[in-house]
Amino acid sequence: MTPRPPRPLPDRRPRAVLLGAGDRGAAWLPALLGGPADLVGVMDPDAERARALLAAHPHPLTVAATLDEALGLRPDLVVDASSPHQRLAVARRALDQGARLLLDPPLALDEESGGRLLGLAREAPLSVADLSPVAGLEALLRSGVLGPPRTLLLALHPGAAPPWAGHPVLRGPAQGALSAARRLLGAESAEARAAEGRGGAAFHALFTLADGTALALHLDAGAAPCASWLLVAEGGTARLDADGIVARDAAGTPLRLPAAPPPDPHAEALRRALDGPARPPREAAEALALALAALRSARAGGRPEPVRPLPLAFDAALVHRPAPAAPRDEARP
Repeated sequence: MTPRPPRPLPDRRPRAVLLGAGDRGAAWLPALLGGPADLVGVMDPDAERARALLAAHPHPLTVAATLDEALGLRPDLVVDASSPHQRLAVARRALDQGARLLLDPPLALDEESGGRLLGLAREAPLSVADLSPVAGLEALLRSGVLGPPRTLLLALHPGAAPPWAGHPVLRGPAQGALSAARRLLGAESAEARAAEGRGGAAFHALFTLADGTALALHLDAGAAPCASWLLVAEGGTARLDADGIVARDAAGTPLRLPAAPPPDPHAEALRRALDGPARPPREAAEALALALAALRSARAGGRPEPVRPLPLAFDAALVHRPAPAAPRDEARP
């Protein structure tokens, strides 16, 4: 059985539900309340956590404790910011209902689940949100003033997370950043070399791309959430951090930046998910492939590892099996 085609969007404003009332769900709430769809419900196994999330918003929203309750609201769009461990089963159920599905990064935590989600995306509108703030860097590259990119240095501090959330390089912040970094550099990834500090305190990876460009990632799992991007191109450099973008030409002269403010990434992701058929989440799949290659390299003492594309698969029957038992803490998306 293949997923049903999405229901045509109604003449009224589309209806949306949010899965997950944790930090990732909270980040989606402003865009959902003021965006192109009407938020009608929030699903979280912890009803009190969902009510606390909605306390400051006097909207008449339903708090659902199960996926069945959330899908019973007949949403046109499901935003999944819940645990990626249950993502495959959630995706199949939501797409079977004819809804559009928008995933908060990551696509998946392992190769098999990623390949099966890619298979679903070929049959139904499943997309992964692009939440990295790199619109200004992309505009600079398009303008041509920096010339072709050569190296991208990415220092990422995604913040603390419980052990069941998976390795830091597989979590949403790192996966979203790797996806955006690949898009900035443009070439296919070829090889990964990585090393991990004692106890997983830091993770370093160097990705060599097919055209000779390089992507270097430094991941410090214990620091407060922040990120710094340094793009080195033939004609200059551009640095992006919490204070914005500083760009200079090869002589060190500051460059004029594009005037248009970058769009809100959550609102932009909602608009794209509703505007038309979703493209298969290729960039998110490539980011997962990068991370998995880096993990293989680190566990092999830094040996170079090829970046393997995810094996595309589609087996609808598989996702109807009971999901594996989750660790106790994971019951909270």
